[in-house]
Amino acid sequence: MRRSSPVRWTAVVALVAAVAAMVAWRASASAAESESQPESGTTAHDVRQAPEKAQDYWTPERMEQAQDAPMPKRD
Repeated sequence: MRRSSPVRWTAVVALVAAVAAMVAWRASASAAESESQPESGTTAHDVRQAPEKAQDYWTPERMEQAQDAPMPKRD
């Protein structure tokens, strides 16, 4: 029976350490990405409405009374 050489064991240990480091790095990068995105409280959805309906709704009187939407503030 042949014994494994120290060089082979060193290569195996280095490979296992590299894989473990990559897994840890990816996990920490994923956690950092999710933490860096603040909760905006907004959602997105598609609106399927004819442009003519929007033009009919926004009469000159409504446009004059319209108010700006509040902009989000940075913490």
